[in-house]
Amino acid sequence: FAIVDEEESASQYWLDGYSPTTTGAPFDSSWSAGNQRILDVAGGDFLGTAEQTYAVSTENTNMIQVLYPGSPVSVSAPFTATAMVGASLDDDSADELLLGTEHRLAVCNVDINSCFPFWLDTQYQILDVAAGDLDGDFWISSRWA
Repeated sequence: FAIVDEEESASQYWLDGYSPTTTGAPFDSSWSAGNQRILDVAGGDFLGTAEQTYAVSTENTNMIQVLYPGSPVSVSAPFTATAMVGASLDDDSADELLLGTEHRLAVCNVDINSCFPFWLDTQYQILDVAAGDLDGDFWISSRWA
């Protein structure tokens, strides 16, 4: 799991990663998300490497950063995401990112550097997004609220 630092340190905003076990949750690493405040974070295997990674959205940019022990990877989203969740929506080797803000949604495939936007009627306001096997068929379903 990851914890986001709300206050900047050394002019950077940080994400701290931990690896829970049955006896505790030892600290793994810290990753800089840059000099913009972190809006949301999502965990998943976004690169298709069977390794836990963290996607981070930050203020004033539409770039989503994927932080992990290697060099950060970025994908350009169609908007600044205020809500994110990671899940395998297409049952390939990499998890996708479901992004939301205002009346817009997007599904991003970080491993192929692409995002597909969806615009909803302006009467809808996206507050959060979630994913899970809602109907018990072993396929992930996405939901927005």
